[in-house]
Amino acid sequence: MTDPLTDLLATPTTPVQPSNLHEVTSVGHFEELAKAAQGQVVVDFVQNDCEACEEEDGALKALAERCTTTTVLKINVDKTPELAERLKLWDKYDGTPTLLVAKSGGDLLRGKGLKEADPTDPKDRVLRRIKCAGPGSK
Repeated sequence: MTDPLTDLLATPTTPVQPSNLHEVTSVGHFEELAKAAQGQVVVDFVQNDCEACEEEDGALKALAERCTTTTVLKINVDKTPELAERLKLWDKYDGTPTLLVAKSGGDLLRGKGLKEADPTDPKDRVLRRIKCAGPGSK
């Protein structure tokens, strides 16, 4: 039996953008999406010319397709540097890609992105905390 998170990362994606995956374009857009989210929110910080960021794009889409009740936000810090500064990306985290998982109640975890995480490693708390639940989740 394979690990479901390994399956998630290996899932082929379709060219259609899932409705719960949003590319954040401004601080206001982020606030609007975060406020409207119900349940867990996965935030992926990426950068232009970041090969690791580009490589995990398919995994992010697969996550959104699999976890339909999870809000998935992609933030390009080159396009929205004020948001990266506001969320203290450079103070608290060491660059991109960085993945945050926020749950109701303020529970926040971070990791180095979907592709760099090891779903078989019990220490990889971020991937382990992405739960697909509710109607429509696979």
